[in-house]
Amino acid sequence: MDKVKKHMLIRSLLIHTLPIRTLPHNVLHMIKEYSRPLTKPNWRRSKPIISTYQLYLRCRLNIQSRFKLHCIIINNIYKTDWFYMYIFIKDKGIYRYCYYNNICDSTIVNIDGIKEAVYLYNGNNLFYEYRCVY
Repeated sequence: MDKVKKHMLIRSLLIHTLPIRTLPHNVLHMIKEYSRPLTKPNWRRSKPIISTYQLYLRCRLNIQSRFKLHCIIINNIYKTDWFYMYIFIKDKGIYRYCYYNNICDSTIVNIDGIKEAVYLYNGNNLFYEYRCVY
C-alpha cells in the first residue's frame, strides 16, 4: 500500500509540474526544425513562386474542369486585396483607384495583372483575348 501511495504522489507531482498544453523542449525544437524548408535558408524572406494573378489566370482558364481545388483557389482569390484592386481598376480605372486610396499609380502599375486591368478599362481587349486564347 505504501508503494502505491508513493507512486500516486510522484505521478500527481509530475502532472502538475508539466502543463498538458505545453510540449517538452526537445519536441518543440524538432517541430521547429522540420517545419521550415531545408533548401532555402532565407525562406521567410523569399518571394512567392507564382503570383496571385498567374494563379488566377490558370484557374480561370481551367474553370471548365470544375476541380474542387480550383474552386477553392478561385474563391480564396476573390477575397484578396489584389482581386479587389484588379476589379476596381478594370471597372473604374487606375486614376480613380489611386484617388480613392490616396496612392501613386506608379507604385501599383508594376503589380502583376494590373496592366491587364488598365488595358481592359481603356477598351484594349485584344491583349486580354490574346492572353485567354493562348
